Amino acid sequence: SFEGTAVEDSTARKPSRRLVSKANTQVSWPQFLEMAGVASEGPLSKLVDYVSGPRLVERGQALLHKGEAPGSVIFVASGLLSLWNEGPGHDQDRGVVRVHSSNSVRKRSSGAEKDHRDMLSQGTSRLLRIGPGWVLGGVTNGDSSLRPPLVPLTCLAETDVAVFELAKEDAHRLHSEDPALMLALHELLTHFSGVVVRHMAAQLSDWHSLLYAS
Repeated sequence: SFEGTAVEDSTARKPSRRLVSKANTQVSWPQFLEMAGVASEGPLSKLVDYVSGPRLVERGQALLHKGEAPGSVIFVASGLLSLWNEGPGHDQDRGVVRVHSSNSVRKRSSGAEKDHRDMLSQGTSRLLRIGPGWVLGGVTNGDSSLRPPLVPLTCLAETDVAVFELAKEDAHRLHSEDPALMLALHELLTHFSGVVVRHMAAQLSDWHSLLYAS
């Protein structure tokens, strides 16, 4: 079974303390697999020949933008990130993101209660804070005629973060050289996508209850 660290599963209603963290860029690939709940000597251990890193992502940077086509797979080795559902301004049909919208999330994510209410009124909310062991993003088979799935949520670094990354070119090489390993990677991605969907459903249920509470 897969694990990964889910640090928080709701949007903050009160100001939160500033998170200060120095990313650990010394994490090895076997250590990451253990944090993800995967056997460090299992099939996914062979991904070490295809991933790069860990590299440093500074606090406040966006790793993924809602509505864009994912260009790589991201493996969180250390640090904290948050997943945001941004409001209008994202052309998900064409995979185009308006940069100013993502910048506005970053500026408003200081935790002030009024700022939080403003974000909710504009359709923007933080759904989940995640940590080491998580897998995000995705890649598509270059030979596929299917339309690639788009990134559902914007991902921001809340602290300095260290990540491994499987670039698109390396993913295509993996698909060609080891289809079974690529399938195992897709299973890992599907697991974490399912976790996010469950959190989104729980949030929707909570908001529905609050909206119609007597």
